[in-house]
Amino acid sequence: MAHSYRIHELTIRSELDLALPETPAGERPPDVVIEYAAVPSEPPPELTRVAAFAAAGSGDFWLEVPPLARYRVVEGRRILVDPRPNANPSGLRLFALGSCFGALLHQRGILALHGCAIRVDSGCMIVAGHTGAGKSTVAAAFMQRGQRVLADDVVAVDAAGRALPGVPRIKLWKDSADQLGIDTAQLNRIRPSMAKYDVPLGERYCPAPLAVRWIYILTTHTAANCRIEPLSGRAAFQPLFNEVYRLRYVKPFGMLESHMQRCSELVANSRVARVYRPAANGQPGELAGLLLDAIAATGKTA
Repeated sequence: MAHSYRIHELTIRSELDLALPETPAGERPPDVVIEYAAVPSEPPPELTRVAAFAAAGSGDFWLEVPPLARYRVVEGRRILVDPRPNANPSGLRLFALGSCFGALLHQRGILALHGCAIRVDSGCMIVAGHTGAGKSTVAAAFMQRGQRVLADDVVAVDAAGRALPGVPRIKLWKDSADQLGIDTAQLNRIRPSMAKYDVPLGERYCPAPLAVRWIYILTTHTAANCRIEPLSGRAAFQPLFNEVYRLRYVKPFGMLESHMQRCSELVANSRVARVYRPAANGQPGELAGLLLDAIAATGKTA
């Protein structure tokens, strides 16, 4: 059975059930096809190893997730999934929507950032940062404050500088969910062995692309308070470029110069700042409020 979805403004036909709200199948061919197919146990020799179990090259990406599955992403149009026996569906979805879709976006020339995107009035704020910086927790805090969320984990930005609506859920660790008062009892784990959960956005999902107006690079520090440090020019470019999703994929795909140009344009057309938050006992609700106050202080919320 084929499923139909729309993610990052791309129409998708998938043999793999992505456990997302489905859209009507269109009359035109889909932009992306996800299908079960054999994937070789070793990457093609012309690809460059970008990690122990991943390789990339022009229009091609190979990934192995032992003992779950092997994947291949081809020309920004096809994601091949080769599951191992008894592979858990939630695990298959996790890597298809994460590393594989990130590779597919890069192949299509779409800038993908590691972060979350939140609607603020008629514009978009991106909170980017390394794994564990607290991006998803902050996104959930914004959701609780009534803001709409476009994307979590993978934020696609088109050539016009707009953030595109991604997967309509937030991935949240149990301790973060507990901190925010979110009951995980009825939520699905992203993998059976992980205490991390899919939190559906529901009515808090923003389904429309929005121009990126503000970018905050989230970093932890040992101080007790949050601090915001405005960045501009070269000082803003490098921290943002460092948050390109799976940055090590970009050069083998031949997208290095293009993505550098896209990041430069974002820096030129957005307000960029680094945000330092306490590594311990941080209050995500307070941080969300601080960022909204910082935006309001600029006098530009659109």
